[in-house]
Order: sequence, then C-alpha cells, then structure tokens
Amino acid sequence: ITKGVDSQVFMKELPRHLQQELAVFLNKKLLETLTAFGECSLPFITALMMRLKAEICLQGDVLCCEGDHGEEMYFIVHGQLVIFKSGVGKVGVLNDGDFFGEGVLVEKNARRNATVKAANVCTLYTLNKVNFQEIQSSYPEDSKVFLNANTKRRAAKTIVKNEDVVPISSKPSFSNRT
Repeated sequence: ITKGVDSQVFMKELPRHLQQELAVFLNKKLLETLTAFGECSLPFITALMMRLKAEICLQGDVLCCEGDHGEEMYFIVHGQLVIFKSGVGKVGVLNDGDFFGEGVLVEKNARRNATVKAANVCTLYTLNKVNFQEIQSSYPEDSKVFLNANTKRRAAKTIVKNEDVVPISSKPSFSNRT
C-alpha cells in the first residue's frame, strides 16, 4: 500500500511495462512473505500483482462469513484477522504475509469454511475469481504450481484450541525465478 496514494489509479496512466515493474516493486515485501508464490515464475507473479485490488478494513469488520459464497482470496499486507468456526469459536489468527480463501478461486460454487474478522485496522489485497481465471489461461503451468502449493498448505492446516494460533505460512524461497 502506498501511504494514501491510490497506486491503481496512478498506474493506469503508465505504459504497461512500467505498470508491471511498479506492481512488483510496490508488493516486494508482500511477495517475500507469501509461500503461495514460492515456485511460480516472475511473469505469473507479475500478472497476478497487476490484478490485485487494495482494501482497508477496520477493527471488527467481518471479511467473510462461514457458509457464504466466495469470489475472492485475500492477502494480508498489514494487520491481524481472527478465524472463527461455528460450534468451535476462535480457531486461528492470520497476520502480515498470510493469505486465505484460495479455494474459492478454483472450486465451483465455493462456500467459505470459516468466518474471518479484523482484530485491528488491516491492509489487504484481494484477487477475484475472474481475474485468477484470466491468469490461469495465460500461465497454466504456474497456476498448477500455485494451486498445488496451496492444496498442500490447506491440508497441513489444523484447527486448534481457542487461544492457539494456526500456523499459516512460512518464508518462501525466491531464488531461481525466471
């Protein structure tokens, strides 16, 4: 996020190649923390960064409710979100660099499997299903890598007791990107 400047409006006035370079540069810190992109190519990541939409949510805002239809995934730039499951209560916390909701990008008629609420003011990016499908058609191999990594991540997650934290992500390796 760019300290009050809407980078998406500003970038529309730039040539396409500068838009791409700027999108990657502005999101470098986020990219370094996301395991979702660990093995994906730079062109795929750039295409994805170009389609992210910035959002700010306030403490107490509910981003999604368990059982609701989902259309986008979320990337946390800054802030903390709390995850709740009906009948269980609090099951985890998401922090800077974490993400959630990737299942809705690929599952038809996907429903949210938890309620997510902002614990404080949060800066987020969203990627909607339509934009992800455009990226998939241009980068099918990278899309498979991205989805496989996230399938493994989702399988590794465990629901924990109310005061515990769900370990969601770890630092990716960005070496050997082409």
